[in-house]
Amino acid sequence: MRHLTPALALGALHRGKQIEQFLGEVDHEGHRGLRWIAISPGRTGVTIYLSDVEDAGTDTFYDISEFPPLDPDDETWGKEIATVSTPEEAFNRACSEPSVNPDRWVNQGIICDEYRDFRIARRNEEDARCDLCGRALDDRHSHGVSDASSIAREGRRMEYVVVGLRGALAHYQALGNSSKTYKTVAADLAGQLGVGVSNLVGRHYTCWVVPAEYGVILSDFRLL
Repeated sequence: MRHLTPALALGALHRGKQIEQFLGEVDHEGHRGLRWIAISPGRTGVTIYLSDVEDAGTDTFYDISEFPPLDPDDETWGKEIATVSTPEEAFNRACSEPSVNPDRWVNQGIICDEYRDFRIARRNEEDARCDLCGRALDDRHSHGVSDASSIAREGRRMEYVVVGLRGALAHYQALGNSSKTYKTVAADLAGQLGVGVSNLVGRHYTCWVVPAEYGVILSDFRLL
């Protein structure tokens, strides 16, 4: 059983164990991120932390506790909401926060599984469109050898522009299409382009885009 009943959650706190809850997406000044909450027993009491972080996960990296803060001015590990004297006070105080469900707490570390399931559900629900053909990326969408389009078989070169930096991530858009913003690790993109991270914003570059079973593969980055 992944989720703790209130009684089990309180039991964990009384044993000095941290409990956590994933709260989904949050928006900060037009930037989409993630929110999670933790109750952490300590020597001075039981502290409640609320964290708004960048959605920096990938299909192989789910550790939301390692994601950079959504607001660069925030501390790395969340905002302290309150420190109280007993687990019962902390539990009740935390459950009064918006979106917190008293039956959805998990043991420390299991929040990564919660985020992984969220990613899968979001990917299934989004009506994303292929950058190459414009069709919806649903179960019927594919680019295989049976597709007569040379673009589908071989890919094509696309131009992008870096529009901003948020924490460890670079935000970029396809040239001429500001309706969709992508994210990538800034240091990785800077290495591909041969520039410093601080010089990324405003840079135009091209790369070769090839459709894959899930999304696209980017290669051969060239700075313009």
